[in-house]
Amino acid sequence: ELHCARDFAWRLKGWLLALPAGVGMATGRAIIKLWLFFLPTWSGVRSAGNGPAMRAAVLGVAFGDDPVKLESLNRLAARITHRDDRAEHGALTVAIAAHLAATSQAPVSAKQFVQTMSQRLPPQSATLASIVAVAQSLEQSESAPAFVARLGSKNGVSGYMLHTLPAVLHVWLRHQDDYQGGITEMIRLGGDSDSTAAILGGIIGARVGRGGIPAQLLKNLRD
Repeated sequence: ELHCARDFAWRLKGWLLALPAGVGMATGRAIIKLWLFFLPTWSGVRSAGNGPAMRAAVLGVAFGDDPVKLESLNRLAARITHRDDRAEHGALTVAIAAHLAATSQAPVSAKQFVQTMSQRLPPQSATLASIVAVAQSLEQSESAPAFVARLGSKNGVSGYMLHTLPAVLHVWLRHQDDYQGGITEMIRLGGDSDSTAAILGGIIGARVGRGGIPAQLLKNLRD
């Protein structure tokens, strides 16, 4: 894990030097701390942003069968930039969603997902409460825009994890086999749509694979 943390830290530092198009404030501050020789265990800042969730789906696909290792690596990947339980728990939720997407034959029900996360998150977790709220909204056939507005996101989905995660789950649970439909709805919700669509795309993509992603979205990919 120490080797993984150091390697990830170097990759983050190199990524920032490449002047990426968009960097969250917390992630940027954490990487600057890494450049100032803070150890990866102390580089994270107090933030409940959605950065850790953007890199969580691949962890769920790779390590979802080993809950202990998944939680350990997720904690490492989250805390190197975001030292807040809401950021860490949100990322773990995305990782588990991606694991279920990749391994479940049938689509995952909202009730099933609540049951799964009730076993993986602390009972008083704000993240768990937000997952329950998603299930209740879906049960009432509430639209995604109405749900997002009720969360308090006035100008689209914000980068706050407890706004981002519920919005992503709300769309995912209704579009588990429809990559383009899910991504389109996520973008139309507005706000931090590059981040929310990336998180959602990781989860749906874990289920549908390359063959389930429209060719026009793949032809200009790099790396």
